[in-house]
Amino acid sequence: MTKSIINIIQIWMTELKEIMHDKGIMIFILFVPLCYPLLYSYVYTNEVVREVPFAVIDDCNSSMSREFIRKMDATPEAHMAAHCNDVSEAHQLLMERKIYGVVRIPKNFNLDISRGEQTTVGLYCDMSSLLYYKALLLAANNVSLDMNRDIKVEKHLHPMTRQDEEIARMPIEYDYISLFNPQSGFAAFLIPPVLMLILQQTLFLGIGMSMGNQREKCLARMLPKRKCTEDRWISSWVKPSSTSSSIC
Repeated sequence: MTKSIINIIQIWMTELKEIMHDKGIMIFILFVPLCYPLLYSYVYTNEVVREVPFAVIDDCNSSMSREFIRKMDATPEAHMAAHCNDVSEAHQLLMERKIYGVVRIPKNFNLDISRGEQTTVGLYCDMSSLLYYKALLLAANNVSLDMNRDIKVEKHLHPMTRQDEEIARMPIEYDYISLFNPQSGFAAFLIPPVLMLILQQTLFLGIGMSMGNQREKCLARMLPKRKCTEDRWISSWVKPSSTSSSIC
């Protein structure tokens, strides 16, 4: 038992010396695991972004479409920065980084709602950062749900009093609280698994470099120390034959 522990300690000391004398292994095992968490933490420092600028293409130009735009602009997540006439104008603003998303309301938006049919609002987001995408998507979803409740009460339920209208809009009132992540941010749940993945990758890379160095050293020891001429190499491979054969 004591001998096994001593062997383990000797192997550990040998590997530690190899790591300390190799700059490449030192970078992968010590510096990379320290730099990557700082980089990811800096990118997602803001758990939640507010007032993300977006542009609007209102092909409908009705009171219902203007209400949708006004409510989305009133959310804390989004801010209407421009009103564009076509897609090319909105694309130019997106390339200039003046906006991070485009909301396009179709021409038949108000007509579909009046007929009781389902309509669609297009949302185009800049995916360079998930924070912008999440903010704009959350704002558009909240506005659409709120307008859906208003349309349902106005066209289908016909409540008699104000209290009946409130009950019809939301029969069950609830509070949504994210456990262990109250801000619903990316850093709270993204950084821990990313750190685990980084540690695994850096350990594999460090072990691979260490095994490569060991293999080079072992092959170097196996090479002959003295130089051999071409004749000697040939004589070592070609053996003289002790038997002879004749053809009759």
